[in-house]
Amino acid sequence: MKKTVIFLLLLSSTAMAQNLRSGLWKTKSILVLNNIPLPTSEGEECITDAQAKNVKEAISKELKKSGCSLEHWKMKGQNLEASLSCKKDELNAQGTIKGRVTAKSYDLTGKAEGTYSVIPSQATLKLTGQWTQVCKK
Repeated sequence: MKKTVIFLLLLSSTAMAQNLRSGLWKTKSILVLNNIPLPTSEGEECITDAQAKNVKEAISKELKKSGCSLEHWKMKGQNLEASLSCKKDELNAQGTIKGRVTAKSYDLTGKAEGTYSVIPSQATLKLTGQWTQVCKK
C-alpha cells in the first residue's frame, strides 16, 4: 500500500495541464486509501518554463520512475482526463484522473484500484493547485 500512496502523491505535484503558467504553485492533495483518510499534503513547487510548455512529457518521465505510465491523455479545452497503469515490485494498479485545468489553477479528482502484495487496495485523490507568483531566483 505504501507504493500506492507514493504513486498517488506523485500526481499531486505533477498532474497539471498542457499550458500552465510557469512560477510558484501552491498545491494540496487529499488522499483516502481503503476508506481511511490520510494526512493532507500541502506544498509549493516552482514550475519552470520547460515544464509549463510540455507537462504531459514531464508527467510521463516522473511516472516512469515509479513504474507507471500514461495509458490515455485527453485535454479538451480546460478539461483533462487521463488514465494510468502502474506495475513495479509488488504494486499493480490502474487509475484515472480528471478535472479542470487553467493556466493558473487546477482542480482534479483521481481514483485508483489495484493490489499491493496481493492486498486489494482502492484510493481516491483530490488535487488542487494555484499559481501564486513568479519564482524567486
